[in-house]
Amino acid sequence: MPLREKIDLIQSDMEISYFADRPIPCCMPFNGGAVDTSRPWKLADFSGQSTPRFRANKPGRPVQVTAADWLNNENSSSLTGEYLLSQALRYECTKEEAALEQCHKAINALQTIAQLPGPDRFGWVCKPFGARASLESSPDQNICVLAGLQAYLPHADAKQSKWIGELVRAIPRYWDKIQYRIDFGDHEWDLREDVAHMRIFHAAAVFSHHLSRSRDDAALARRLFNRYQTFGPRSASLFDTFTAMKSDYFAQWCHGGEFAGATLLFVPLVVHLLSTVGFADRKWSSQTLRRCLDHGVIGLDPTWFGHYYHHEVRRSDALAEYVWRPLTPAQPDALSHYRSAAGGWMLFEYPSRLFWFDATARLPLAYMIYLHAGGSALPRIDRIVREIMGRLDYARLHWMVDLHNDQTPPELQFLLHAQTSEAPMYLAAYWMGCKMNFWKQ
Repeated sequence: MPLREKIDLIQSDMEISYFADRPIPCCMPFNGGAVDTSRPWKLADFSGQSTPRFRANKPGRPVQVTAADWLNNENSSSLTGEYLLSQALRYECTKEEAALEQCHKAINALQTIAQLPGPDRFGWVCKPFGARASLESSPDQNICVLAGLQAYLPHADAKQSKWIGELVRAIPRYWDKIQYRIDFGDHEWDLREDVAHMRIFHAAAVFSHHLSRSRDDAALARRLFNRYQTFGPRSASLFDTFTAMKSDYFAQWCHGGEFAGATLLFVPLVVHLLSTVGFADRKWSSQTLRRCLDHGVIGLDPTWFGHYYHHEVRRSDALAEYVWRPLTPAQPDALSHYRSAAGGWMLFEYPSRLFWFDATARLPLAYMIYLHAGGSALPRIDRIVREIMGRLDYARLHWMVDLHNDQTPPELQFLLHAQTSEAPMYLAAYWMGCKMNFWKQ
């Protein structure tokens, strides 16, 4: 099937399965096994399943999060921002009114999400579990929203432009007001110790100052830059920032976690945002993104072109780089079941070779942003990106994939029925590539 036809199918699925007529989109719809059976999750879907213990469910906290709330809405904010980005790019390529209508749908969803916490907390872009306000958020949710707003701003009407400007200014100011801390009930996440995520807030402050020309915004951006700098040719991934904080972090084999996938999400969007508003030049941007891409393929299987969720990473002194290996898979044993019953999540209690397509979906757009910044073609990355997009199919639009149906115990079967919240990234990569004549039409 030609790539354009695949993109049209994903576009249709976004409109029907994710957004439909919902004020806030369902970010990871349940799919029962056929292309046209997607729907929001129900509590009954999790009968007999092992799910995380949700941090919001603590005594005295008003929101009680269910597993259905989690998969329906945890990433609704980031998905909406990514979708707005993709539709703005689509409109620039096609000038189709349908693309502009989808931009309006995304803006309306972001307005709904932004209003949930109330006027006193405007700027708190939360994870809207169950389509309600929550005390949880994350920097990467915010950068996705900001990237979408920045892309759409040239096409917004006067009313939308005013609201976008207000939200863009409110986001970094609110995070600074709460001192970059998130209260999870059982613990507090102090982001001021996390260099990579604080660089997202620096980019947010730069964007805010770009629109407002406020001295306060300039001072905030300067203060954050003086402490955290920003991503650069020698610091372009979570691997880099963690090594800088603890030099022997990867001295031995350790779990790679979501390092590569997170890097592919927010580093390209930060660099693109800073470049677009004139903070960064093309040489710096392309050099930074080249290292980001090199680290973004850590954990990517070279034959099936999908990222393993579980893998190990080590820094090689001989190569002066990071090397990785997949885990040797095994089914959960008695100890795995004991730890899961004691409060752990089975996904982390046994070694598997499950594929995690959230990470993979981000790679093509990261490469398009690199090329847009003036980077020269990278043959290895170029081939990988074309393989990823060329192999797009129904299975790869899911969150987790068990290639041979032998990696997932019965209590984790629900993982295989969740569609990825990163589907808009494929759309954005396609349309940004079209602007540069990257894809064959």
